[in-house]
Amino acid sequence: MPRPKNGALLDEILGSSATVVVLASAAVRDDDLVAVASDLNVRGRRIRGLSHFYEEEFAKVPLSELTASWFLFDVAEIHSPRAYGVAKRAVETGLAAALLLVAIPVIPIVVVAIKLAGIGPVLFRQERIGKDGEPFNVTKFRTMRESPGDPEVSGVGQLLRRFRLDELPQLWNVVRGQLSLVGPRPEQPRIVKQLEESLEFYAVRHRVRPGLTGWAQVNHVDRMPEKLQYDFFYVKNQGLLLDLMIIAWTIRTILSGAGR
Repeated sequence: MPRPKNGALLDEILGSSATVVVLASAAVRDDDLVAVASDLNVRGRRIRGLSHFYEEEFAKVPLSELTASWFLFDVAEIHSPRAYGVAKRAVETGLAAALLLVAIPVIPIVVVAIKLAGIGPVLFRQERIGKDGEPFNVTKFRTMRESPGDPEVSGVGQLLRRFRLDELPQLWNVVRGQLSLVGPRPEQPRIVKQLEESLEFYAVRHRVRPGLTGWAQVNHVDRMPEKLQYDFFYVKNQGLLLDLMIIAWTIRTILSGAGR
């Protein structure tokens, strides 16, 4: 094989302790860099594309690598509506209904605590964007004190959030089919509009039903754009095994009191 033009780069990598060379999509389009990578490959260095490497190592998607062609994969909820969609809907509806029954003794205690704290109406409703961009209302137990200025989380609210008790009413959204137990968390319409304008492909996350918990949440990520990296990873790898793993991790978080 003839020596690549970037011989200095080849020598530098060969002289290092690197065992894996990761190529961004821009590098793959550079014939000289591809020639170096090809030489490195036959010399025993592993060559990986950035997107595949990133997903494999970090379980999230590099937004800088996304193109329309990246989305050419089967989305379980869309392409396997009978095998995956029906099974998921049956499992989550039954589980949500069972959790609501289990929570019946807890709900009056939460209601009384909110009333005694004097932070406002017990329930808090807010519009969110759901599957296919359809708006719906989520209902939570109130955790923030109503005030003319900036609202603040009350002491009772902090406790409810810590154990995710504020989200108990959303189980009814799951039973109604507006939410899944697992999926990208739904955002407010104004936030969605901003994100669709600033983040390319953001709207793709609305092709699947939003969730009460998700891959970003169990990885303790709640800010964009990093949250979108986890959301897209979930959309691509959606399946019952991943869903059950996210539910198990969420339960562990709730029981440990390591919530928000």
